[in-house]
Amino acid sequence: MPYFSPWGEAGTRRGARRRKAIQIGMAGFVVSPNTLRVLIHWTFDGRPQLNVTHMLYTPAGPLNPNIAQTIYAPVQAAFVAANGMNTLTASVLDLVGVGVVDLRGEGFPEIPSTGTSVSGQGPGAPMPEQVSACVTLRTARTGRSRRGRMYLFGWVPGAMSSTGLISDATSAAALAFVTAIQQGCAAAGGQMAIRSPELPSRPTKPGGTLDPKPFEINPVTAIVMRDRIWDTNRRRQDLIRR
Repeated sequence: MPYFSPWGEAGTRRGARRRKAIQIGMAGFVVSPNTLRVLIHWTFDGRPQLNVTHMLYTPAGPLNPNIAQTIYAPVQAAFVAANGMNTLTASVLDLVGVGVVDLRGEGFPEIPSTGTSVSGQGPGAPMPEQVSACVTLRTARTGRSRRGRMYLFGWVPGAMSSTGLISDATSAAALAFVTAIQQGCAAAGGQMAIRSPELPSRPTKPGGTLDPKPFEINPVTAIVMRDRIWDTNRRRQDLIRR
């Protein structure tokens, strides 16, 4: 599912999670049946940024070398459309491309798109890059592990309404952009989906043990913006995974 990146190095939350994973015997890589990872690559003022989602993909065999470009084509078109995100995002924001990683087995390299990058054209300086419009991804099932969020950023002040909320135009552009990712996945022969990895039995607070959780991959059935309040994506490193 779309997610924030881990925090920094040893001694941080990421280090704590790694130590806990070792303690409870979690593997470094677990195969995800019928699953591809889809990465939306950006730069903000030259710094790499990333949105991550997943795709339910049932065809067997190797991936088509053009699969990432197939997804990127409608995404790029939605970004530069007349009422697209580029009209409301700053020139320092670049949509670089799409990458696809096959999670059906270990060691597959990322397949990159081949199309050109596109940039924002909105007037004025950008709002801080942590200021994000949150788009919610829902599936036919309920529960935290069966829904996702995508945080879009790089907006200019004109993306706000007169009350400081996300404007109608910004909401429409953000929803159209994420919908284009879903359409790109369909064009590539799959479905945009929320991945919930398999987990073993694991300790819980204040005590006890959680039961094992089986792997799930659920197609996205609805793309919505639940409210017009700006979200904040706070991270301590240059590469932000939203």
